[in-house]
Amino acid sequence: MPSATPTTDVFCQCGEVQAGIGTTTIGDKVVLGCEMGLPWPLISTISTIAPKMTTTTSAPPYHTGDCNVHIYEASENYNQPLYVQLNITDGADDLLASQKFKIKWGQSVSVPAADTKLPYDIVVDFLSKTSKSKFVKRIGLPPPVSVNWEAWIISLVAGSTSWKDTNTDTSVLPYCKVGGWDNNNFLEVIGLEAGHIPNRQMDCHWAC
Repeated sequence: MPSATPTTDVFCQCGEVQAGIGTTTIGDKVVLGCEMGLPWPLISTISTIAPKMTTTTSAPPYHTGDCNVHIYEASENYNQPLYVQLNITDGADDLLASQKFKIKWGQSVSVPAADTKLPYDIVVDFLSKTSKSKFVKRIGLPPPVSVNWEAWIISLVAGSTSWKDTNTDTSVLPYCKVGGWDNNNFLEVIGLEAGHIPNRQMDCHWAC
């Protein structure tokens, strides 16, 4: 006949009392002790439970991709105020900022990074010259009778990217899609004041 296998019961001795040995969790520790009332006597630490790691993921301040500056501009003439509105959108076409300005031709406007959440300012310069302008000093000659101010160009800077509204090749960034001048009631549209004056719009895109 096969021999019987002896069994061994494990107990802990607490004075005159024998009790079973058990484990429990206290805080971040697994402990061993006598199962007789709480708190258990003869407690010793078996292991420490590692804290759970939590990861917090915050949404990016803007979507990368093809960003856009939509430019409204309106002016009665080259020597009159220039009204400007800039609407800046990110790669998901979400509006980052919309700002209005009243300046003179030849001046620039800037939308700071703090307003758009982009890592750089957006600067738009309304130059008082065309791409074909030549600055030639003429002595004794009167100034030209007419100024082709509606052909004056706009230059833009977005971080390390710079371009002009004359960059119209839409197959490569950056570029601009420029509309023609018209006489819509533009100033009421952007909320500055009423008046029918020449105006135009354009979209200038860059990789952001």
